[in-house]
Order: sequence, then C-alpha cells, then structure tokens
Amino acid sequence: MYEFGEHTADIIVRAYGKDWKEVFEALGKALFAAMLDISAVRPEECREIHVENETLEDLVVDFLNELLVFKDAEGLAFSEFRVEVKEENGKWRVMGRICGEKIDPERHRPEGEVKAVSYHMLEVGEREGRKYVQVVLDM
Repeated sequence: MYEFGEHTADIIVRAYGKDWKEVFEALGKALFAAMLDISAVRPEECREIHVENETLEDLVVDFLNELLVFKDAEGLAFSEFRVEVKEENGKWRVMGRICGEKIDPERHRPEGEVKAVSYHMLEVGEREGRKYVQVVLDM
C-alpha cells in the first residue's frame, strides 16, 4: 500500500507493509504511479534487481534510483515487483524481479517525471505493527 502527499514541487510517498518486502514492492509501484498510469503497464519485460547498502535509509534511495536508471536508460516502466529484503552481515539487500514494458505515451499517459529521490524528510520505521517508509520524490 502507498499514498501520496504534497510537498512544494515534489511528492511525498508513504509506503506501508507487514514487512520490508511489502514496503519495497509498494515503493516501486508508487515511484511509477507518480509519473504515469501504472494500471496500463503490462508485465511484458522483466529485469533482475539487486541493490545493497549499509543502512535501510540508503537502501531505499538506492533502490528507487536504480528503478529510475531502468526508466531513463531503457524507457521502461514497471508494474510488478517481486523482491526480498534481507539484512545480513551488517548490510541490507533488496533483490528480485521487476516486470513492466516500454513507456507508451498514449496508453500510460505520463504526467510528470521523477528527477531524483531525496533524503529530505526520509523516514524508515515501524508504527502500529507495520513497517513504513516516507520519501520525497523530486519532480
């Protein structure tokens, strides 16, 4: 699950889940939903993703930035995310499979572009038994 909030020219994304897997899957969907109609994105092309970092906060930013690289370099938008998130030996890892297709302006109706993922107002934690992340997307 994810929701959006207003923040000047940026968008605040809040993603929730029972575990970090659900949170990261929701973050991926929210990133693309902030830019286009992901309900129209078919899971025709899949890519493997593997990102690691020492902190969960850095992992969030690096994961979203890696998704932006796929969008910018290959013109892909993703609508399906199957990832695992683990902490091992002092490092956090997110790895898995993401599926989508080339961006089609007529079907996907892009409304904006995420230029960067910000550390400003970044929050990672747990509330009421659910994991959550709040991150600002620079539009």
